[in-house]
Amino acid sequence: HAGSNCLIPGDCQQNPTLTPGTTVWVRLWEYGGTPFGPFDICAYDPGSPGAPSNCGNATVIAGLPYSNSGATTCCRGNTYNSSDGCLSAYQDGEDFLYEYTPAANETVDITLTGTSSYTGIFVTDACPSAGGVNCTASATSTSGNPTLCGVNLIAGTTYYFMVDTDPNPDCTPFNLNVTSSSTPSCGLNYTASNIGFAPDLNAGTNIALPIDDRFSSSYVSLGFNFCFNGYEFTQGLISSNGYVIFDPIGCASNLPTANAAPGDYSAYSINAAIPNINDAPRNSIMFPWQDIDPSLGGTIRYQVLGTAPNRRFVITFDQIPYYSCNSLLFTGQLKLFETTNDIEMHIATKVVCSGWNGGDAIIGLHNYNGTIAVLGNNYPTNWTMTNQAIRFTYNCPGPCITVLPVTLIDFDGLPHENYNLLEWSTASEINNDYFILERSNDGNTFEEIATIDGAGNSNSLLKYSYQHNNPNELEYYRLKQVDFDGKYEYSKIIAVSAERDITVNIYPNPSKDNLFFSLSESNDEIYTIVYTNVLGSVTKENISIMKGSNTYQVNEFSQLTSGIYFVQILNGANEVIKTQKIIKE
Repeated sequence: HAGSNCLIPGDCQQNPTLTPGTTVWVRLWEYGGTPFGPFDICAYDPGSPGAPSNCGNATVIAGLPYSNSGATTCCRGNTYNSSDGCLSAYQDGEDFLYEYTPAANETVDITLTGTSSYTGIFVTDACPSAGGVNCTASATSTSGNPTLCGVNLIAGTTYYFMVDTDPNPDCTPFNLNVTSSSTPSCGLNYTASNIGFAPDLNAGTNIALPIDDRFSSSYVSLGFNFCFNGYEFTQGLISSNGYVIFDPIGCASNLPTANAAPGDYSAYSINAAIPNINDAPRNSIMFPWQDIDPSLGGTIRYQVLGTAPNRRFVITFDQIPYYSCNSLLFTGQLKLFETTNDIEMHIATKVVCSGWNGGDAIIGLHNYNGTIAVLGNNYPTNWTMTNQAIRFTYNCPGPCITVLPVTLIDFDGLPHENYNLLEWSTASEINNDYFILERSNDGNTFEEIATIDGAGNSNSLLKYSYQHNNPNELEYYRLKQVDFDGKYEYSKIIAVSAERDITVNIYPNPSKDNLFFSLSESNDEIYTIVYTNVLGSVTKENISIMKGSNTYQVNEFSQLTSGIYFVQILNGANEVIKTQKIIKE
């Protein structure tokens, strides 16, 4: 084998350099009693690992978005450790550093993919070993691929992004993506106030939740565009435990460790006050969040009332039993208002089931990543409400931002002998129904060639590929991403030019005088022929070949003394396209 499948992290050319012409014997043997079996063997030149990656030799990020694929910390030095920067044990492996100075105040998302286990990403406002350095942000993961969402950077400050590992493994390959964050600038700017209790009639479409602790089996349409925390939504999921959750923002998940999905489990247990990043649903409206069980009785209905542009979306929980306290019932109503984007909660009866879950309940708003909350009542206080209402008045400045349905990390194409391989990956997906892959001869007029299903909702790295058979010599491609509601957007356009592998033959072998080489394809190009004998002595010659000429006789070979030679043929780009051992008689 050869190529990327043979790369061994940490190899770093520590093995001695082999002398040209030297015969090297590789012995393989079996241990354990089986007389034979299959095996793979890799022979390759690992290449230079490069200079140590540290603050004096950091890779400079000139602007965003920034992407660096196929990088590695292996053999780039272990300059910094757990006593520096963010003070993490994950800094005790080998380091790779990036340097970035934002021109303006900026919020960024940093995503790592393709890593080994026990990997960390660390952001400091100076070199990690500098005096007075501050840890701006950090993320580590035992399974690898940590992500930083919504990192705030100050204009003019030079930041260092360091990729590092726990000493086991000592180093890791990785791909880095840094993008301007799509996180809200609103800061959950709402004013909470008590208002008169005035619920709408309990009517509309029924939501069946026959199993406890579940999200609605499908997204519920709001009937209009509604702005929550500066972002626009047209639908949400309804939890059996008394909250509405909206799709995730940026690279943050809308549940502590995952994304909510239709019909999935909805947690009931409340263990901490909000805001918090570990225990509560995010990007959500809690009216209130508590452990109730609609599978035992009561109804949940939603409706849209009024006329545009002053409509309101109304969802009513009517006489829903409390879990473990089935004789106690909850009745409450949530209203979302078009244009004003205000939120009202009208609670007819909210009691305390002290015998289960401590009687805990939270009423309020929780932002996209669990760092900000606007509250009515919070954990751990037990509280009741009867015929009371709260309004959350929307104060976010500026226009409402539409959530991008898919975060597309890359879209690339590689030519092969009879096909082009198209590959793309996503960091997150929201309501992603499918991709349409389109091709074009001129980059202007496109036609569909394939439809590939999306993941729906995901906050993990997902990879897609498609093999386009029998392409033209030059093809243009783009992706059309389509939501469940029919909305769509296009990717960038990429071009893929066919590059056919050239077959090279050198003959005869052995040879007394004449030596020839033939090419399966040729262009106007100068080729270099290198002859190396077993003592390492090198002889070269250059040969100019016209397009369409497939066979050529070399000149210098006839002047060489008898012996064994390693013959290399290099193309005009100085790339070795053929190496062969030839015996000169």
